[in-house]
Amino acid sequence: MCLSFNDLVKGVSNNKNYLSVEEAIRDAPNYCGVYSIRINDINLFPEEIVMHQKEIAECENVIYIGMANPSTINKRLVMQDLQNTGAAIFFRKLGSVLGKVAILGSGKNYKFEISGREDILNWIKENLKVRYFKYPANKFTTGELHNLYEVPSIAYFKPAFNDNHVPRDLFCRFVKNVHLPNYRIGKTII
Repeated sequence: MCLSFNDLVKGVSNNKNYLSVEEAIRDAPNYCGVYSIRINDINLFPEEIVMHQKEIAECENVIYIGMANPSTINKRLVMQDLQNTGAAIFFRKLGSVLGKVAILGSGKNYKFEISGREDILNWIKENLKVRYFKYPANKFTTGELHNLYEVPSIAYFKPAFNDNHVPRDLFCRFVKNVHLPNYRIGKTII
């Protein structure tokens, strides 16, 4: 059965079947798909994010939607976004919101000092849940999947930690503004 956009919206919106981060780390599949990240208590964030999620976002606790293709859910969601073993925009934005200061990383990316990184990893395990959905096997190109699932789901939900695919007047400027100084560190040329 092919995953429909309506099924995706219902699945992301429904708090049931979300996994703890530990469950996702242990059981994440090696297939392509779309995933959502949900916070247990939106009030843990600064007021600007809380207001965005309550007034603009479609689902108060869904803070990020991502796509794992051509990489897998295990690699993109678990390894990068939840465990920071590679370039992960969600992890870096979250660290910025949590007040962690960036240091120069490799290439165009920044990273956090070891103690800051550990604080973020622990915060993620304590406060976030995830859900993922498998893409139809071999039916669409990466671009088609992006346009069928990721773009419309981000535009629909308008999560605070996504700014691409959200109308300019509806994305969470606070997240972008606290992320930007750290992002500029990653652009520094030594």
